[in-house]
Amino acid sequence: MKLYYLLVLTLFIVGCTQTEFTCQDGSIVQDQTLCPESKIEEPRPEPFVEPKPIIEEPAQEISEPTDEITRLINKGKQVTNYKYSFIGTELSSRGKLEPLLSYTMYVKDEKAKIVYVDNLRYATDMYYNEVYLNGEDAIGACAKSKSCDYTLKYYPINHTIPEINPVQLLYNVPSGIEKYDNRPVDGRDTFVVQYTNNDGKYERTYIDTYYGIVVELVIFRMDNETEVVLQRYLFDNIGSSVKDSDVTLGAEYVAVE
Repeated sequence: MKLYYLLVLTLFIVGCTQTEFTCQDGSIVQDQTLCPESKIEEPRPEPFVEPKPIIEEPAQEISEPTDEITRLINKGKQVTNYKYSFIGTELSSRGKLEPLLSYTMYVKDEKAKIVYVDNLRYATDMYYNEVYLNGEDAIGACAKSKSCDYTLKYYPINHTIPEINPVQLLYNVPSGIEKYDNRPVDGRDTFVVQYTNNDGKYERTYIDTYYGIVVELVIFRMDNETEVVLQRYLFDNIGSSVKDSDVTLGAEYVAVE
């Protein structure tokens, strides 16, 4: 009988001392092994967003003009080394084409030389027949080959490159103009263009097909379907390969005191 009471007491003590466990999901169990398996939530991957492709804008190429006149004029505007002989006439108040001063021009970059056919007066009994230009500076000189009271002498003068020159005249030609004709001028092949200038006069310009500069310019008006020439400018003996010595005053020249 004592054994029975002892067994009952042991079972009571064991039952009272059982440990309760709280699982991760909040449930209470007598044995930790009875807890439901906890699910470890793995971090969800960020949704894949395909990057937008980077589209590089192609570099804009400067397109060459398609018409031959524009290409030729653009070529002529780039010429910085050339020479020519100028012969010009203009309609006078007497109704006759009178000759202008004739000269030969040498151009090399910012420097130039003008050699006049006739002597030009600088002051009383002082003449010059050559002009050396370097930017805004100008020097008048009397060449040895000319009869001049101040041979091989020079002095500063006010002078600029003539506005009527075969490169500058290209800027008067309207853009996009079409060819009017093909015609040789003194043995040189030219493209001819014709347009109306700001004064309402007609201009017929002959452009050298090799250099791209003006060979001849004729300005005229129409009277009863007849051309009346007002000015004619001819640029003869066109060439290139101008040397520094062609546009630089020689060491043999001395300044006028």
